[in-house]
Amino acid sequence: MKKAKLILIGSALLVLPFFLVNCTKTNTVTEPGTNTTTTVTANPYAGSIFSNEGSFAGIDSLNTHFVANVVADNNINGIFVAAFASSTNNEYNFISSLYNFFVTATGGPNIYDGPGYQPGNSLSTSMKTVHHGMNITQSQFNSLAGDLANAIHTCKWSKADSVGLMGAAAGLAPDVIGQ
Repeated sequence: MKKAKLILIGSALLVLPFFLVNCTKTNTVTEPGTNTTTTVTANPYAGSIFSNEGSFAGIDSLNTHFVANVVADNNINGIFVAAFASSTNNEYNFISSLYNFFVTATGGPNIYDGPGYQPGNSLSTSMKTVHHGMNITQSQFNSLAGDLANAIHTCKWSKADSVGLMGAAAGLAPDVIGQ
């Protein structure tokens, strides 16, 4: 029942990108010494994993597949099922925070405001706070990383972007394992 509920909530996040701000910025530039104006539209995230893999919609797809993989992974799902037992809002908060984390970690706008977030702090500080007391093992972290790699593969990300996100995730291991 919990697995189905998590997948349902994850699927509901499919509409989230439509309520978020657009990733383009439009400026009107007047050429010096003339009255000629040009409208320039730029993507401030151009070249980032976030932009390369479809911006908000791409991250939503990754998040949906990742959550489904975690729910199906008996090596790791018990940690999250136990955390969700106290409140159904915990499921939504987890999925929403995870989505925001992926947006931020892939070079998109800094929208991560999950547990442990303090303006000016790094994601590393937040990860230590979030995982404090969970005592996640290296084996569990590896299992979670495998779930992420499978989600990336399902979403058909480029090799460079896959390596980039997996490297960022691996860099967080000390902030997650044994906390």
